[in-house]
Amino acid sequence: MGWCLARSLWRSPAAAALRLGQPGRAKLAVPALGVAALLLSACGATTDASEAPEPVAASSSTASAAPAPPAPGAPDAQAPAPQVLPAVQVREITGGQDVDLATLTVAGKPTLVWAWAPHCPYCNAEAPKVNEFVENNDAVTMVGVGTQDSFAQAEDFVAKHDLRKPTMVWDESFESWQVMQINSMPTFILLSANGDMLLRVAGQFPEEQLTSLL
Repeated sequence: MGWCLARSLWRSPAAAALRLGQPGRAKLAVPALGVAALLLSACGATTDASEAPEPVAASSSTASAAPAPPAPGAPDAQAPAPQVLPAVQVREITGGQDVDLATLTVAGKPTLVWAWAPHCPYCNAEAPKVNEFVENNDAVTMVGVGTQDSFAQAEDFVAKHDLRKPTMVWDESFESWQVMQINSMPTFILLSANGDMLLRVAGQFPEEQLTSLL
């Protein structure tokens, strides 16, 4: 529309008078040219609604949804597993491999620590009770930590009492006992799956107390 109006003005008598050098006729036509110029400017400023750009909706593929918050009371999947036993290098008596004591627990199960020594008469006296209890109870992981004597004596102790199911290890450094503050034998310590101490007894094997707690 703007192009058509400009073409009409160019062909108007006033424009022709200016082109032909007739100022008189052009002077009379100036008001008409002014009005037309105003109309032309107004026309150029007006946009047809049908030609106006439409707003673009956000693409669902680019919209990033916020992660849903965890349900109340749900465990954190990224939380590290609790350390129940101290991180001390010990030696498996049956296989002879060096292992980290902290890796001998089972996730979600309580751990029963048995501190013993081969020369200890009370440890030898309680060993059959310990072995029977562990053989008939899958609700707990038993780890026997021995020290003070030689590894050969420890092997004899395990073989004599046929200790197969308990995980029997040897701590030459005595460090594990120091960390767990064990100063007498035998000592039995029941730890929850989170590492909380549920029971600590020095002396006779506390079978009844363990049964009530497990």
